[in-house]
Amino acid sequence: QAILAVFERYPITAVFAYNASFDSRALNTTQRYLTKSKYRYFLPYGVQVWDIWNFACNTICLQKRYRKFCLENGFVSASGNIQTSAEVVYAYISKDVDFTEEHTGLADVFIETAILAKCYATHKKCHREINRACWRVPQVKKPKGKG
Repeated sequence: QAILAVFERYPITAVFAYNASFDSRALNTTQRYLTKSKYRYFLPYGVQVWDIWNFACNTICLQKRYRKFCLENGFVSASGNIQTSAEVVYAYISKDVDFTEEHTGLADVFIETAILAKCYATHKKCHREINRACWRVPQVKKPKGKG
């Protein structure tokens, strides 16, 4: 009800989240559980959900300096993919290799806002739609084997 009151008071047409697919799904599932499915969607009808993660993968994470940062600091998965989490992207833009995400609502807002601002500052196309596989965008394509 508190969130709904904010939407009624302000002309909000879109919300942003890093990995918006997860947040949207979690909010809707919680809403359905708590209301026994009387209310099925957390956000009011028509509010767009934009994904900062996809935007970051298509701007910040494509930078050669970002790739170099990840490789030099071990931000690489076991399968050799550079990491694109909010924690790693924020560590890169803040130049704080030891940054650890708190995973609390307010702290997440601060780092995700900083990442979003950095994405817009690149003046590149804004990819804000949800793409759960956006982590693949900045990965170097491996050459296909012969055969």
